[in-house]
Amino acid sequence: MVRKLFCSMLVMTVAVAFVAAEEFQASITKVDGNKVTYQKYKKAEKGKKGKGEKDGDPVTLSAKSATIITAKFDADTKKVTDGDEVKDGLKNEMFTTIDEKKGVQATITTEGEGDKAKITKIRVMGKKKKAAAE
Repeated sequence: MVRKLFCSMLVMTVAVAFVAAEEFQASITKVDGNKVTYQKYKKAEKGKKGKGEKDGDPVTLSAKSATIITAKFDADTKKVTDGDEVKDGLKNEMFTTIDEKKGVQATITTEGEGDKAKITKIRVMGKKKKAAAE
């Protein structure tokens, strides 16, 4: 009896840990020190380009120990994977000069819920490089 109780509690704890972590598409609109303000978006409908519609109000969370990396597209697997680490993290120019209307497109991973939620990883979508004029 005690063993069944212990096993069920263990399974419940593991399930809650998986539910607490979340990964989603967002537009970062402001960075103030270690605080990141973002607007979460719903996934765009299949076959349509661009962002989906807004999902709730803008949220500000701490990204004190977050990993800031670029995203790169792997043509072989046709998936977005982790790229290189962003130099200077949240102090990089892309975060200090954000256009609040456009924002910086990113995939954000959070951990925890409510007041204890924090950002653990920010994967910034790369900008297309324009060909240099000769």
